[in-house]
Amino acid sequence: MSRNTMGTVLSLMMVLLLEPQRSHAQTATPTPLNVCCHVVTGTAWDSMPSYDAWGVVVDRVRHLVYSTDPTGNFLYVHQYDGTPVTVLTGLQGAVGLALQPGPTPGDLFVALRSPVQEVVRYNPDTWTVTGGMLVGGALRDLHADSDGNLYASYDSGDVLVYNESPTPTPVATLSGLQVPDGMVRSSDGFYVMDTMNNRVLRFGVTPGPVYGTPTVVATLTAPQGVAWDGNNYYVTNNSSYNVYDGNWNLVRQCNLPELLYGQDIALDETGAIYVADRSTRVHKFGGCITPMPTPPLNVPGHCYIYPSPVRGGRATVCYLMAASGRATITVWNEAAEKVLVVGDSKPQGDQSTALDFGKFPAGVYYYQIKFTFDLESESISRLNKFVLVR
Repeated sequence: MSRNTMGTVLSLMMVLLLEPQRSHAQTATPTPLNVCCHVVTGTAWDSMPSYDAWGVVVDRVRHLVYSTDPTGNFLYVHQYDGTPVTVLTGLQGAVGLALQPGPTPGDLFVALRSPVQEVVRYNPDTWTVTGGMLVGGALRDLHADSDGNLYASYDSGDVLVYNESPTPTPVATLSGLQVPDGMVRSSDGFYVMDTMNNRVLRFGVTPGPVYGTPTVVATLTAPQGVAWDGNNYYVTNNSSYNVYDGNWNLVRQCNLPELLYGQDIALDETGAIYVADRSTRVHKFGGCITPMPTPPLNVPGHCYIYPSPVRGGRATVCYLMAASGRATITVWNEAAEKVLVVGDSKPQGDQSTALDFGKFPAGVYYYQIKFTFDLESESISRLNKFVLVR
């Protein structure tokens, strides 16, 4: 994390420490739904030639889908409708992928599994190599976060954290896993699919690399790929993918006859879901996940913003009122300046507030909700980060 970003977080924390905080406990209730997703038809994805699809990642800035084929040593580039754009050849054992997140076009990291074990960094606008590194083990997957960290999972059971320089260097090692696969960093932790141990692990997050003893947040059968939409987690498991809320309660289950071996998963901004199937190719699914999900909020004080990232001038913040009262949303910019305060009186239950960012420049922002209840009690949500793009 840069010095400026660290200063922003510290400044915001000083502001928030001046506010009184009182918690309201409530037990989360699972809400399982058996909803079958369907293949998106009428596109080029329907007739795509068969290949050994391992990794898949969506580029929401360039509106492209990247996927790897470790058997053919290919990197495929497609439009959202499956129309081929280009194919890179000679990528020996290409497996996991990671894309630099953010509102501007980022570089693409490709993990090469064999015979040379390395990570190659590309500029997808020119497909020139902009960096990379040799590694000492069989790679499986990659993940990049907005703080400049690159995560790599290995057959050996380790996840290494690298700084995202042209020649990445390791800054932390997470050990004790068994064939870890998909990884994702969300607002409250760094999650690893510990595939052969049939569990999902959460590592805590500081303003820097991940650290600490992991917590088992879910026991799943051979979880592999994982994606996060700002509120829900999407996990592949052989012939299905499942959707879990922020507390890892099952909210949607999609058993798919088209899917034989779901290795990886990615989402685009329209709500479409792309699954890399190692037995066939990339499938595009839709029909049961909306672009702007609004599941029940089971924990008072928990909130989220959608769409994420925020595009254009409008966004909605959703939250749960533990009792009737007033919800005051405060937004800060990256310089820790208060730029927006919106207050609403709300009844008890799931609620939402519309925010207008029409005059705001693109960039990183933070928001928090202060709840002032009619029963003369208060609570404050955790500080949340979002990105506004134009």
